[in-house]
Amino acid sequence: MTRRRKLAARLGAALLVAAALPLGSQVNAADHRDGGQTTDDPLADIADVYAWHTDAGTIVIILTYNGLQDAGTDATYDSEVLYTINIDNTGNPANKAEGNPDQNDNEADIPIYVKFGQNGLEEWGVQVENLPGADGVISGPVDTELPGGGETRAYAGVFEDPFFFDFEGFTMTRDATVAPDPDGEEPYESDFLFDSTRDSFAGTNVNAIVLEMDTAATLNGNADNWIQIWATAGRLSAR
Repeated sequence: MTRRRKLAARLGAALLVAAALPLGSQVNAADHRDGGQTTDDPLADIADVYAWHTDAGTIVIILTYNGLQDAGTDATYDSEVLYTINIDNTGNPANKAEGNPDQNDNEADIPIYVKFGQNGLEEWGVQVENLPGADGVISGPVDTELPGGGETRAYAGVFEDPFFFDFEGFTMTRDATVAPDPDGEEPYESDFLFDSTRDSFAGTNVNAIVLEMDTAATLNGNADNWIQIWATAGRLSAR
């Protein structure tokens, strides 16, 4: 069975651009199987982090990982990987103004922990701990919307990758930029060779963790309505 669900459709249409948030924010993304270590461990390889606010007084955060899956590939999960979405809500945007040194502590005030596991029937489930505004730990089967109390909820599954990028154009631009000049002496600069109609991620799937949380609980009184968001993944090591 092919999996062609859209991430935006999971929680309604929304703008996946953090800079457009009235809430000041910083969101760091990662990569899609870039580098030997992540290629060897795709289920621990974070792809992107998306975040936006809603009119319902919530913040939605999506963490994607294990990118570049072929459509129709069976979903896979790993009980030995811990995914953490980190929220720093004590920062001040003035402390990150251009030209000023960053005086924020850049530490997670709210770490949201997500992990997967199987029951006796080998059915996969997900557990979300420390989601702002939730009544407690959220747990249940994957591929299912899991309520957490109020407007909070969680979902984990496989979706069509929403990231857009032209790998072919990137490669051609890179190669042209570093190519020798006609005399074979110095590299020369080239025009960008990207094509806005060419999406290297079209038709590929990605695992996603979708979380909706209470805005007030997430900000926790931050006077500037400003948060920083980043994600990490760690694998349990043998003792």
